[in-house]
Amino acid sequence: MIKSSFFQVGMVALGGAFGAILRDVVANTSMTRFMGLPIGLLIVNTFGCLLAGVLQVVIVKYQLGSYWHSFLFTGLISSFTTFSALILQFDQILKENILHMIAAAILSIVLGILAYRVGGLLV
Repeated sequence: MIKSSFFQVGMVALGGAFGAILRDVVANTSMTRFMGLPIGLLIVNTFGCLLAGVLQVVIVKYQLGSYWHSFLFTGLISSFTTFSALILQFDQILKENILHMIAAAILSIVLGILAYRVGGLLV
């Protein structure tokens, strides 16, 4: 039982490491802005939601175990698309322009929901 728990934690840590690295790569290569909106933020959140939609269906459809769920969702996706990073970015945008912050928030949510649904349909 304890060995199983350590393995589960290890899967979360491994997924988290990959997710954090992936987020850093995508965000740092997409530092540009379009009409005042942070492109990297929109790419990370939209792609993360798309990936979450795909992975959720795959995990259920192929009855993958809890280790895969821990690696993919608790680790990889959670560190790739962290809400706290989203709020931090929104706060930075808010300091510049409230309308840009509102637009970024709305786009992140709408694109995320759409990408999640499309991701689920892709499997």
